Amino acid sequence: MPVKEWISSFQIAAIVGICKNAGKTTLLNHIIKSDPHHRYGVMSTGIDGEDTDTVFKHSKPKLILPAGSVYISDKIGLDEQSGNLEILGYAPGSHANRKLWLVKAIIPVQTRITGPSSVKLQVSCCKALKKAGAERILIDGSLDRKSIALSSKVDALFLAIGAGYGNLEALKTELRRILFLKGIPQSTDLSHYQQSRLIELDSVALKIGNRWRSTGISSIIGSEAALRKLVQDSPKAAIYIPGAITDNGYSKLQSLFNGRSLIIRHPENIKLSLPKLESLLNASDIQTLIPHRIKGIALNSWAPGMHQKDAELFRAEVRSSFPGLNLIDTMELI
Repeated sequence: MPVKEWISSFQIAAIVGICKNAGKTTLLNHIIKSDPHHRYGVMSTGIDGEDTDTVFKHSKPKLILPAGSVYISDKIGLDEQSGNLEILGYAPGSHANRKLWLVKAIIPVQTRITGPSSVKLQVSCCKALKKAGAERILIDGSLDRKSIALSSKVDALFLAIGAGYGNLEALKTELRRILFLKGIPQSTDLSHYQQSRLIELDSVALKIGNRWRSTGISSIIGSEAALRKLVQDSPKAAIYIPGAITDNGYSKLQSLFNGRSLIIRHPENIKLSLPKLESLLNASDIQTLIPHRIKGIALNSWAPGMHQKDAELFRAEVRSSFPGLNLIDTMELI
């Protein structure tokens, strides 16, 4: 599937990777280049576009933004592009120890981007970018709870996978796991009020009759016995779990989950290995408040120290294992 089809309709999208050197920056550059008719706002949940990888010490691609783009910059990025930017003001999350600016590129720039660390402030930055004229927003993000990528505010995810994840079989297993998570349906039985309330709720809740009631249990990890006792008193109750479901927790609660309706906040809250994930999906009725909005998957067949021939074999094997995905290789976009 061409990148142009991925980006046919979205307002806020996040590019997320499953490992370092997954090719996020190259993919981000290609998306912007493929869509010259929209003005983009760009930010990161960390830092992107720096010269050198902090771990492997190899050079990294710069972020290339056309004139008119708006983005979030730190002091280093501001100094590097002195004279090429219009400073629009401080960005949400800026403070004395780490100042952030909302800027607009006067000419095309090769730069770095950044952003605040909390989801709330990242959402505020998106609003600021839109107010500054951005028609679409691209976020260099990650698949963790501190990233806006798992928020209901994001309507598209572009997943970058790379040879740097580990061996080939490990990568294929992880990709299968992510595709299972992507298939978890969004709950359709909740009213808008109920869904909004559960998204904001930080504790496990039980549906008793037509009402959801908080249990006061913030995580099932370490609270398995307490949850089991509460649920045994309400054998038909559906369960909302806002936090992580891990292999250890699932092993202790598997019999409780079997045949029961479960609602999770986001599929990435399920931190199960592939066999346990398949067991959970087969034995329980699972729905999610926020679906996994993956619109496209890009592969980076190169990793530090990898020879070209090995990269070509890696690419061919992944593509043959997932023929329905139409994977693009970021190395073919350069």
